[in-house]
Amino acid sequence: MPIAWANAISNLNRSQLKKRNIRKLKDVLQDNSEKTVKIFKKVSQSDMKRIKAKIQQQANDRKKREKMLDIVLCTIVVFVTIYLSWQILN
Repeated sequence: MPIAWANAISNLNRSQLKKRNIRKLKDVLQDNSEKTVKIFKKVSQSDMKRIKAKIQQQANDRKKREKMLDIVLCTIVVFVTIYLSWQILN
């Protein structure tokens, strides 16, 4: 990119910043600064335990899959490295 283009883009960006009204931006930020209220369904203790157990089981399954994927990828990398080094040496 020629230097003239970079200067033109820089000047354009600067001119766009000058047109921006800071007071409008502050008003927008202040209007949206209210806290979000989250409403959850009421659940019995037995349902809560069941949901918690389900979430923990899903997390454990995900960890196992990630470990297996890591092992498979590492094994592939090791075998490819050994194969390539064997090809180079022979």
